[in-house]
Amino acid sequence: MSAVSLAASATPLSTAPGNACFGVNGTPIPLLYVSPQQINAQLPFNAEGNATLTIHTPAGTSNNYSFTIQPAAPSVFMTGSAGPQAGLALIVRDDDNQLVTPTNPLHPKD
Repeated sequence: MSAVSLAASATPLSTAPGNACFGVNGTPIPLLYVSPQQINAQLPFNAEGNATLTIHTPAGTSNNYSFTIQPAAPSVFMTGSAGPQAGLALIVRDDDNQLVTPTNPLHPKD
């Protein structure tokens, strides 16, 4: 997938960290994480219906993968299963990339 492991550290997200790129219907999409075994990507908020995914890496271009994007599939990512923050919704502040926790709560206008 990628020769290196990289996690996004700023917004806006890059569409080609580690020289890896996902294209949905021919458009590059933001990547959250790349590694030799895995790529995490973010679909555009307006993506819906039938779509085609293509992966571009230094090793080459994948075959097209056809899939269907449901009109709405909201979800909340949860924090890990160990420690005092286990099971909390995974919310990150946009201004400083800090995890929102009971000791680092959101405030009005955050």
